[in-house]
Amino acid sequence: MSGVHHAAEAFLGALSRAYHSARLYPGRHPATRTQLRALEESARALAAVIDDDVELSLADATLHVGAAGRIKIQHPGAREWIERGIESGNRTALLRREHLGTDARTLVEALIEGRPLSPGRDPQAEAPEPPPRREARTEESPLDPALPGRLLSTWNVLREKRAYPGEEIEAIAMAVVRQRGDGLVEPALLYSARDPLEALACHALNMARLAYLAGRQRGWRGEDLSGMLNAALWCDVGMLEIPFSVWGSERKLSAAEFRLIRKHPIHGARLLLTTPDAPLLAAVVAFDHHRRPGGCGYPQVGSALDPGPAALLIQAADVYAALRTPRTFRPAVEEPEARRLMSRLRDLRLDAEAVDLLLEQTLPQGSRVVGLDAPVTVS
Repeated sequence: MSGVHHAAEAFLGALSRAYHSARLYPGRHPATRTQLRALEESARALAAVIDDDVELSLADATLHVGAAGRIKIQHPGAREWIERGIESGNRTALLRREHLGTDARTLVEALIEGRPLSPGRDPQAEAPEPPPRREARTEESPLDPALPGRLLSTWNVLREKRAYPGEEIEAIAMAVVRQRGDGLVEPALLYSARDPLEALACHALNMARLAYLAGRQRGWRGEDLSGMLNAALWCDVGMLEIPFSVWGSERKLSAAEFRLIRKHPIHGARLLLTTPDAPLLAAVVAFDHHRRPGGCGYPQVGSALDPGPAALLIQAADVYAALRTPRTFRPAVEEPEARRLMSRLRDLRLDAEAVDLLLEQTLPQGSRVVGLDAPVTVS
């Protein structure tokens, strides 16, 4: 049954990525077409290893796959389409094995358009006319909308299975490297999202992008540069060990809840250290990325040993990215004010060399913030 479970989990991940792409972009957009093709391929792979139709139950977040039984939907990016489906009345959908790929694609369209499905029926039944396509946007998105969901999936694999998804994290790192904007000739672009789970992944991608650009300016190459980029993608994974009701809340947190959040570096380091093949530098940076020079920050370890160069650079990228993107309690800080605040933190909470490298050599033209819900220039 392990093959069925693996195929089902891959299908659920592809369904989630296809939904998010189609939510952001029209059907003719290259990102959407790519994700829908991947969904159909994943659905065909699932159909090849099962003998029955597939029932998707959004009401209890499960996939019923014949003899394999019910498989709980774990993919973190699927939460939104589950909620969207329930709001639209799409609590159950029956995906016919013989045309699972096209059924899954039709289901994505139904979720996007908010069309209700009758419980347990074929998504293609009683729908001879396809829904009208939304008008294509004139601009092409400069950021891959599926990347935050892919990153969250790798975090979940490491957390739930203690398996290091090396190939996928390498692919994500390469996508971060290829992202538009080098900060010198063209402004670097940063992700933004309103949903707390997406925002967490977007922040990690932003940290990785800024740290990569700064590392190149410092002269790092090869394993030094790729190691730091990888570490930036993992440093906040420990947040998944803290209740979502705490870090995903829009209310003011209590002192006890702040103490819980301050444990995420320890959680992240523990997750990475107990996962075979996970890079040691990623665990070290996960532990150090809120420890400040001179023994300040957290966690307090009773040592004057300062964080290493990779952690110091990621710290600067962390603060700048946090300032430049909106939070639940405030809008994004405009670039001139963000630079002023970063300068105030120089030598106080952040490494002076890392701040100077980021602000003066890496981002002389600043950065633009691009929302996941629509490409929006904030500055």
